Amino acid sequence: MSVFRIKKALWPPVLGVMLVFAGCAPSPHDCAARGENTLLEQVLEKCPEAVNALDRKKKTPLHTAVGANNLEAMALLAEHGGDLDAADITGMTPLHVAAMLGRVDAAAWLLDHGASRELADLFGDTPLHTAAVFGQGGVARLLVQRGASLDGRNKDGKTPRELAVEHRHDRVRALLDRLAGAERSGV
Repeated sequence: MSVFRIKKALWPPVLGVMLVFAGCAPSPHDCAARGENTLLEQVLEKCPEAVNALDRKKKTPLHTAVGANNLEAMALLAEHGGDLDAADITGMTPLHVAAMLGRVDAAAWLLDHGASRELADLFGDTPLHTAAVFGQGGVARLLVQRGASLDGRNKDGKTPRELAVEHRHDRVRALLDRLAGAERSGV
């Protein structure tokens, strides 16, 4: 292994630790995105207010952890007081991010820890609407099983089912139809 490769392999973790101890911590967003959870914990210990720090799009580190499907970082952030329902510049919460990206495990974790399943973004879309728009059937199923409304309408007056049709996600539309039928029959 060349010296360059060794330096390259050691550089980010060593630099990160040095910056934390020098008082210039890396962004908690970067730590969550890269899976540097030990460094994230150090940042949060040194700078507790960083737990809900906002990036330029007003996303918190929890939004980033969900996007990276980093469940360990999600748990760390929640333990340190991370806001599970924080809204970014478009009103999307971490649960919206999970719905958009099809992160079923992250969505389940958020719901298990108290995230709201009915908060709407600036367009009036709940996480279920978002799952329908992006064709994420696994998250849509989870949200409905956890009590999300199939009948909610966004600012354009559309239900999640109508959005699935509009965006040509036939499997999600069929899933929502089945779930609506089961809901009506009390199953």
